[in-house]
Amino acid sequence: MKSHRKLTARAQIVAEFGEDLIAKLDGLACEPTNIVNATLECNDLVEYSASIRSGDSIVTAYYYITSEEHQLEDLSNAAWEIDGYDAV
Repeated sequence: MKSHRKLTARAQIVAEFGEDLIAKLDGLACEPTNIVNATLECNDLVEYSASIRSGDSIVTAYYYITSEEHQLEDLSNAAWEIDGYDAV
């Protein structure tokens, strides 16, 4: 994982919240988090996320793309891959 966060693997989140909810989350558009962090800067990464509510919890998927990809006019060309999940 590339994150400065302690993220949870997809399988664990699916076990807790169900495949349907995670499939919906995986299909949501993500937005930059605007987090400035030394780990991200050293690795030339920009953090994006998408979130969905499940009962009293909010489940978030985190994506990391390079700063170069972040500058693209068409972000559909970026290498979008979920790095992990968090639930609070």
